[in-house]
Amino acid sequence: MTVMLSYEELETENEKLKNSVAVLTAQKDHIIREKETLENIFDGLTDAVLVVDDDYNVVRANRSALETFNLSTENTVGKKYYELLYAQDQPIEGCPLVATQKTLKPKSLEISLPNSRGTCTCSTALIVAARGKLQGYSLVLRDITESKRLERERERTHKMEAVSILSRSIAHELNELFMGVQGTASLALAEIDNRRPMSEKLKRIEGYIQRGHELTKQLLGFSAGSEYDTKPIDLNTLVEKSVKRFGSKIKDATIIKRLQAQAWWGQVDAGQIEQVLFNIYLNAWQAMEDAGEMNIETENVVFDEDYADFFGLDPGRYVRISVTDGGVGMDQTTQESVFEPFFTTKGSGTGLGLAFANRIVTNHGGIITLYSEKGYGTTVNVYLPAAGKTILESDAGQDNILTGAETILLVDDEKMILEVAQEMLKELGYDVLAVGSGSEALDLYRNNQDKIELVILDMVMPAMGGGQVYDRLKEMNSDVKVLLASGYGVTSQITDILDRGCRGFMQKPFNMARLSQKIRSVLDEA
Repeated sequence: MTVMLSYEELETENEKLKNSVAVLTAQKDHIIREKETLENIFDGLTDAVLVVDDDYNVVRANRSALETFNLSTENTVGKKYYELLYAQDQPIEGCPLVATQKTLKPKSLEISLPNSRGTCTCSTALIVAARGKLQGYSLVLRDITESKRLERERERTHKMEAVSILSRSIAHELNELFMGVQGTASLALAEIDNRRPMSEKLKRIEGYIQRGHELTKQLLGFSAGSEYDTKPIDLNTLVEKSVKRFGSKIKDATIIKRLQAQAWWGQVDAGQIEQVLFNIYLNAWQAMEDAGEMNIETENVVFDEDYADFFGLDPGRYVRISVTDGGVGMDQTTQESVFEPFFTTKGSGTGLGLAFANRIVTNHGGIITLYSEKGYGTTVNVYLPAAGKTILESDAGQDNILTGAETILLVDDEKMILEVAQEMLKELGYDVLAVGSGSEALDLYRNNQDKIELVILDMVMPAMGGGQVYDRLKEMNSDVKVLLASGYGVTSQITDILDRGCRGFMQKPFNMARLSQKIRSVLDEA
């Protein structure tokens, strides 16, 4: 039976239909907005978040996760999570996600990502649908590198303060004792004939007391807030003196010095800094199992506000003294502990040498930095404030920033350094091609050598080091301009590459002015 509706009824039904469509459209728009909001929240999280299915496949990743692994969505989704986290072909023992899958309970663990110097907490949990059906797992990575560093710094500070108080107390007591001995020796000398043999023995005792007093000065110099007998000192001369003293005690040490001509003088306590250098030399020598060579350099550097703020120093002029050994190198854990009091990797020793050195340099308004790779040796850099406020003629242009427009190939396996250096180069006006390995650098140079005018090349990289890459680049173009960069000081390996025609060397860390001037010196070379 057919029901005929009147025109008015059709209009009414049509209006109802329109209203229903409008409601559905509004609901759809609301759902889309809600979805976009959730997507934005998901992508806006500073923690790296992966969503993983029951077979360990990554089904979603937020922006922080993509940045952490330096991958695109297409190269992340579908991969096994353990390939990203651990660079392994199966879950590792103790993995929190495996534990969550077995126990159906959240799990958290501290891990270190491959090719990363940092630490993060890896937290896993279940993703459950409304009706209780398991849909997968969430895996959250929170970078705790900085908080761990601050925690270690607080622990180190507490230890240092305890040792500082103890050293001050011991130095005071020893000085009291030395005063008694010195006074007695002086009285005895006054009562006997200087020509008698006994007077020579007493004078030797006075010499021993003086040496003991020098040791107590070092103990007092280690204490926080210590006052030093500072005066302008030629740091090149001080280095020469410390090397001579070290060589007289360690006969098989091979030391190569590269001291900057007209290096600035430092406002330092010469005795304290000489002892600092001696401790660093000793550690370097002990690190070399086959009695290899030590390289010692001096260089004038200028810290601008940003650079100084990074190190917690005052902006201005500093002299860098670098000591590089060809020893076994240190892993990251050892590097984090090397300046802590009583920490030692040797069977004997007090573990106070570098702790004392670090405190004394800090008390001078300077800083000690360390760069090391397992199997490649270690470089210790001592930065000391230059003496006086007068800008010397040799200081002219030290903080000038020079720009350019050439194309530069930047090669460094450390992601953080690659990103920062790339930004610096772009800021200076250069076109930058940046890669993270030697093989990528060779491929890129092969296809772009007509426009690449300079290669900034890291020395220490896995698989193919800077020396190998340089030789391959020379085979492609005998006139290639390469600027080596390394956290180490100048070593025989770097010297060999420079002798083979490499245009220059720059030690990390470098600021904008130093980078810009080094680049122009190579590019503008006749």
